[in-house]
Amino acid sequence: MKKFFIIFALILLSMSLSAQDVLITKDGSVLNVYRTDVGGDAVFYTEADNDASPIKKISKDNLLMLKKKDGTQINFYENGEQQAQTQQKQVVEDESVQQENKVPIKAVSSADNSTLIAQYNNDGHSFKDVNPKDKDAKYWHGTIGITESSVLSSDEIQINFSQEEKSYPYASNQYKGSAISGLYNERYLYFCGKYIIEIKNKTSQTIYIDKASSFRIETDGSYAMYYNTQQTTTSQGTSSGGGINLGAVTGVLGIGGVANTLASGTTVGGGKESSVSTSYSDQRIVAIPPYGKMVLSEDEALPIKISALGSDKFKMMSFAEDFNNGKIQNIKVRECKKYTEQDSPLNKKYIITYSMNPEMDTTKQLEFTVFIKDAIGTNRGQWRNWSYESFIKKFFDNTNNKTIVVGSFF
Repeated sequence: MKKFFIIFALILLSMSLSAQDVLITKDGSVLNVYRTDVGGDAVFYTEADNDASPIKKISKDNLLMLKKKDGTQINFYENGEQQAQTQQKQVVEDESVQQENKVPIKAVSSADNSTLIAQYNNDGHSFKDVNPKDKDAKYWHGTIGITESSVLSSDEIQINFSQEEKSYPYASNQYKGSAISGLYNERYLYFCGKYIIEIKNKTSQTIYIDKASSFRIETDGSYAMYYNTQQTTTSQGTSSGGGINLGAVTGVLGIGGVANTLASGTTVGGGKESSVSTSYSDQRIVAIPPYGKMVLSEDEALPIKISALGSDKFKMMSFAEDFNNGKIQNIKVRECKKYTEQDSPLNKKYIITYSMNPEMDTTKQLEFTVFIKDAIGTNRGQWRNWSYESFIKKFFDNTNNKTIVVGSFF
């Protein structure tokens, strides 16, 4: 009887010519679906190709097969359990070989991954005064989406995005590491269209992020790693104080192994002297405690000299995420363009490397890609004159808490 259903299902499958995913149930039903995601014991899908369509699921026990629109076919019939065990065994063997050769294992998405992506891709916003002018735009601003193949949630970690409402008006692609003369304090923070990536530990164990093996890759293929190798020394004039070794701090916190080794030898302050020099260096391995979270990178300035009169001097140690180096061609002032992940002119791919132990002898890599999903042309490039609230009120009819605003702001 099963063979009859299989043959019948194959006939129906061959008759389906739509550019959709197709689910075949054991009773012979054919379901044309979208955005399928195969979980542990179920298949998740939507009935329409839009963000508003609710996510549904069907047990693998009720399925014969899934044929994706790219031609990929997954069988669930007859020896499905044996096939799954064979596939799992192969995965374990492959991971064993990868670990032996110190090759990171690719993180697999968890069941909530598709839902998380859909939240950021939902158009819960609209631009004001979309009235194209016959004039090329010098600048643009827009919102981000997440590609469907991205992994925002694995069994160990989850990626969240948030708007950076106040930041320094500098971008990582423009900064060359020199000292900046300006206002260091709160008065020098503005809305600059930057965003924050947060990494959440979903487990009851400590997770270690390797910043030297975590990257941001631009549309043109250029890249930057998140481990800042520069060391900054500040001088604060006549003072006195005790010294503390950062390696000792990590030891007290119980972060041993690589983390302790990398942090050792950096001494802050020390002794009575006419000019106190303080050296700061980044830590390569960052520990996230159980159920805790960390920010991958944010605007962080380090004061070199604070002046009571005139401008201060400081260096930028890290930056929040932005699309300031991206250009959108052939867009007019007040013209709105919408993009899919396939035709978007700008994207950024992220690779996060992590481990469950401080020695980093076995690692996993989680990958996701952010793209520009819509944009509006403008001649207002100096966003620093705006607060976040006034900017949204000026350019948007509405937004939601998943709307991340970016653009070219200089």
